[in-house]
Amino acid sequence: MTLKAQSAHPPRRSLDRLWIVVADGGVARILAISDERDHLRVLREHHSPDAHLKTHELVDAPVGRSFESASSTRHGIASRLDPHAEQKHHFIAGLAEALNQDSDADLFDQLVLIVTPAQSHLLLAGLNPRAAAKVLDSIHKDLTKELPQAIWERLIAAKLMPPRRPAA
Repeated sequence: MTLKAQSAHPPRRSLDRLWIVVADGGVARILAISDERDHLRVLREHHSPDAHLKTHELVDAPVGRSFESASSTRHGIASRLDPHAEQKHHFIAGLAEALNQDSDADLFDQLVLIVTPAQSHLLLAGLNPRAAAKVLDSIHKDLTKELPQAIWERLIAAKLMPPRRPAA
């Protein structure tokens, strides 16, 4: 009886059920490898309707007022939360919830997350244990404006994706 040497990494699963999530605080794309293995295709796109709103458009309640203790002067009380940061937080939380539902429905086996550094911890924290266990790797870059071909090349460079099949 011969024993096979164990590799340091578990065997790679089929690329058919690998999803690549490219996101920032207002845009997210879920990509997968095409059936021909020659390009990435967009499965789904999410856009925040509030991503490009101005601060006064995000805040619907007027600023609270406070009286000065030594006089009758009143001052505005600024919110402790940045409306733009709060909007991005809600967007990433919604993306995490969508990925949780897709994981529970067994739509993918592995995830590669390409998320801005500021949003990475929010997305990972929002994933349930089942979805989090499927995260193969996380890349902290903003590639939301990159074409799928450029994203594929970056994944090849990071050794997360095999080289493309040559054209027939």
